Amino acid sequence: MEYSVLLAKIIGLYLFIVGLAIVARKHVVVDMIRDIVNTPSMLYLTSALTLVLGILLVITHSIWAWDWRLIITLIGWGLFIKAILRIFFPSVPRDMIKWGIGHVPTLMVTGFVFLILGIVLLYFGFVGGTGIAIS
Repeated sequence: MEYSVLLAKIIGLYLFIVGLAIVARKHVVVDMIRDIVNTPSMLYLTSALTLVLGILLVITHSIWAWDWRLIITLIGWGLFIKAILRIFFPSVPRDMIKWGIGHVPTLMVTGFVFLILGIVLLYFGFVGGTGIAIS
């Protein structure tokens, strides 16, 4: 449980900060993402780093309990699958990312989802990470 709480703090802070950046400074974020997507070596590097993070989470936090820790497990598997797709089929996610940053509503929804997930994980990481189940 302590490891889950630590991961909730780390991932929660990350999601909250990135979500806030997307919502508050969407044009800056779009420019950065566009630069990464249009540079194949950067896209591969970010995919490799995402793969490492995904593997770490899949191996160390594969908790399939029906509580808040499932969020961390699903994030880990999502990162793992996303990285594999980006490495083996780079054009598909690249085209999806280009489409997403071109549609402000999609980008804003992503930002708000990150904010909400970040707040939920921060709550369980700093306040209520004692095993409250999702009902």
